[in-house]
Amino acid sequence: MTFDPAENIDNEKALALIREAATRNNLIYGGHVKQRMRERRFTIQDILFILQHGELSGKEYREEYENWVYSIRGVDLEGEEGRVVTAIVSEYSIQIITVTS
Repeated sequence: MTFDPAENIDNEKALALIREAATRNNLIYGGHVKQRMRERRFTIQDILFILQHGELSGKEYREEYENWVYSIRGVDLEGEEGRVVTAIVSEYSIQIITVTS
């Protein structure tokens, strides 16, 4: 069965897919998030840590992209609060949309 990013999956499964992609480092970083990482002083390691240890703090359907966006809130490697916004693009990978403090 093919993964459908428009399908509304339960929060527990979404978090499991996000953690698995983070564990395998199957993450896609676009230009926007790379710019925000520099501005907000987040490293890839910070993002991985938040994704692996944080909690799901938001979920929103984006009609224009026909997919669900998930926010994961936690602390980075320095103990600073952070939020990583992601989209599950396949059963095995996620796109990092942005990071915030």
